[in-house]
Amino acid sequence: MHDSQDPAGRSARVPKVIAALATVAPACRVLIVDDDNATRVLVHTSLRHIGYCDVVQCTNGQEALTEFKQRPAHLVISDLNMPKLDGLGLLRAIRGTKAGAKTPFILLTSRGEVKIVKQALASKADGFLVKPFTIAGLKAKVDAAVAAGRPGSELWFIHD
Repeated sequence: MHDSQDPAGRSARVPKVIAALATVAPACRVLIVDDDNATRVLVHTSLRHIGYCDVVQCTNGQEALTEFKQRPAHLVISDLNMPKLDGLGLLRAIRGTKAGAKTPFILLTSRGEVKIVKQALASKADGFLVKPFTIAGLKAKVDAAVAAGRPGSELWFIHD
């Protein structure tokens, strides 16, 4: 089955995806995990600026995992280096839950080393953002993760 195309040859599905993103943001629950308060506040403020209203903050991976198990998020944005449970450990733990198997997950780090990026991708991270970042950079990563939507995720079905 092919998407219909407009006169310029573009897929007619693209505007539908963009419209869907606009309706998902307000209903999407985002979990921010970082041991640095300034970074958490920056990510939270940036997400609110681009339209995300339901944003929860956690200070470490263990706290975030407990929060996720109690009330799963639609998107997780986590620092890589944290006490108690680091970002990769949190990613693996969330992937091990039924609700988190397909939850979009973006890792934040101050180090953009190739080895770390490979570990993150091997652990099924959906995005990788190096600090410091811009609102536009964060938005691009979030939009890409949300657009991918991890189609098998039960959480995303409520937004379809």
